[in-house]
Amino acid sequence: MQLKVAMVGPFHAEPAIGGVEQHVHHLSDALEKEGVEVERWSWKVPQGGSGNIRGCSLLNLGKVFAETDADLIHLHSSAIAFSLPCGLGKYERRAIATIHAFYEPMLEEGLKMKAMGLALGPMYEAALRKTRNIAVSRYTKKEAEGRGIRVGRVIGSGISIEELKHVEESKELESDILLVARLNKQKGVFDFIEAFSGIAYKCLIMGYGEKGAEEKVKALASEKWIKFRIRPSREETLRAMKSTKVLAFPSRKESFGIVGLEAMAFGKPVIVYDEAGGPLDYVKEGYNGRVVSSRPDALKIGAADMIEDEKLMEKMRKNCIETAKAHSWEKVAKKVKEYYESVIEQRGPALFYRKR
Repeated sequence: MQLKVAMVGPFHAEPAIGGVEQHVHHLSDALEKEGVEVERWSWKVPQGGSGNIRGCSLLNLGKVFAETDADLIHLHSSAIAFSLPCGLGKYERRAIATIHAFYEPMLEEGLKMKAMGLALGPMYEAALRKTRNIAVSRYTKKEAEGRGIRVGRVIGSGISIEELKHVEESKELESDILLVARLNKQKGVFDFIEAFSGIAYKCLIMGYGEKGAEEKVKALASEKWIKFRIRPSREETLRAMKSTKVLAFPSRKESFGIVGLEAMAFGKPVIVYDEAGGPLDYVKEGYNGRVVSSRPDALKIGAADMIEDEKLMEKMRKNCIETAKAHSWEKVAKKVKEYYESVIEQRGPALFYRKR
C-alpha cells in the first residue's frame, strides 16, 4: 500500500518567502512525485482549508492527530511545540519532526518574538524528546544533541531548480553585494551595513522583520547610502539574487540558510562567517564562496577580494551551480522517503493506523 504522510506545517495558499514555508511546500510536492501520498495541514490558511491544504488550529492539533489516517505525522515549526499539550504522547509512535531551528529569544529584536521564544521554547524541546527527528544541518544536529535531543538523520533543505530557471535579471535590483535576510542582529544585517558603508560597490538589503527592526534598518541604510527593499515579494527577491555578483550571508548560528543555495543556483558565490552554522555544510572556502572571521571588516575584505578577481569568480560560478544541483528537492525527497521507511521498519507494524 502507498505510504501516506500528514505534513503539518506553515503552508500558505501561495508559497511564502520564509525558509520553513518554502521547505514544507516543495518537500510535499517532491514526495508526491516519489509516490508518497501527502496530506497537507496548516494553521496559515482558513479553518475550512485552501485548495489541497487543510486548515487546522495550533491550539487543537489533537484534531489532526485523531482525524488523519496517515502512516506518519511529520511536524514542522510551531506545530512541534503545540503538539505537546495537544496529545502528542498518544501519537508519538508515528510522529516525526524536522528541526529547522531552536527558539533563541535573546537574539530577537522585537518583544513579541522574544516572548514567543520564551513561551514556546521549552514545549518545543520537550516535544522533540518524544518524536523521531530530522535535522536540517550538522550544526542543528549538534545543537539538538547538546540539549539532550536525539537526531535520526541529517537532511538539508532543497531548492527548486525548475522554478529558478525562469527567473530574469533586473536592472532596478542590480547590485555588487546583496543581503537577503530577516532583519535582526543574528542574521547579520547590522554587520552588513557597517561593512559596506561608504564603499564604491553597489549594495542592496532585502528583508523583513519586526516593525521596529525594519525602521532601524531603513534609517541606518539610508544614512550609509545603502539601498534597501523592505518586505519584497518572492519574485523580487529571486530577481535580485540573479542580478547580484555576490551574496553576503553574515548570519551567526544559522540552522541551514536556503537563500545561500538559491543564490548558488544562479552562479553567485556566497560569503559567510565561520560561525555561520548550517551554511558551512555547503559553502566551501575558495570553491563556491568565502568563509571569513565573524567581523564586518573581514566580510568587507572577503567580498572585495572575490569581486576584484574575475578568474576566481568565474571558477566559483561554475562550482556554485554544481553545488546547487546536488541539493534539488527531488534528491531531498528521496532521502526523506528513505527515512520514513526506516522509521516504519524500526517501529514495526503497530505504526500503521490506516484501515486496510
